[in-house]
Amino acid sequence: MTATVQPCNLKNYAKAKGLPVEFLHKHGLRDQKYQGQPAVRISYRGMDGSEEAVRYRIALKKSEEGDDRFRWRTASKARLYGLWRLTSIRKTDYVVLVEGESDAQTLWYHGIAALGIPGASNWKPEYAEHLEGIERIYAVMEPDQGGDTLRQKLSASGIRDRLYLVDLEEHKDASGLYLSDRENFKDRFFSALKEAESWKDRRRAEIEVESRQAWAACKDVWY
Repeated sequence: MTATVQPCNLKNYAKAKGLPVEFLHKHGLRDQKYQGQPAVRISYRGMDGSEEAVRYRIALKKSEEGDDRFRWRTASKARLYGLWRLTSIRKTDYVVLVEGESDAQTLWYHGIAALGIPGASNWKPEYAEHLEGIERIYAVMEPDQGGDTLRQKLSASGIRDRLYLVDLEEHKDASGLYLSDRENFKDRFFSALKEAESWKDRRRAEIEVESRQAWAACKDVWY
């Protein structure tokens, strides 16, 4: 028996993410048709609050063939999600970078400073300019190829000396952690931030391993 695929409208999206429809409306999400099919319209606003790009979510889940959940509006370009919140974010001493809009929305719902990257491969070096002056930059590392890609891109970025890598253990992302334990989500997420490893410490440990491996290889040659 084939499971019925739910249409990707705002009501179903809100239910799937455990977030109130009214909260999502406040952040610019609404129902809209995309090529005749139900979709959630996601507004990307700039620092001044004006709309700069639009992304459509056309499916709630990935398909067996791959990830085909999103479409950009014609002429829209990938950018950080949540830039209109930067003024308030800069009043704190941290920000959390997450993959995708729904994780950012989950963190905003709990009063946590966050920005969304619309896909791990979409991080661009110029995004670092938006993060100037923010003392700690946390990045949730999802346990998949996308997480590896994001880490590599952030490691080559100007933010790396302020970067802390967040591991949510068995949970793929912030939304997954929230849906698994809504009552204790905020405490558990902040615990994960406290346990985050700085990029500098991670890189130092990697260099030490590489050095030991290189020495072992040289020793085999010389002896």
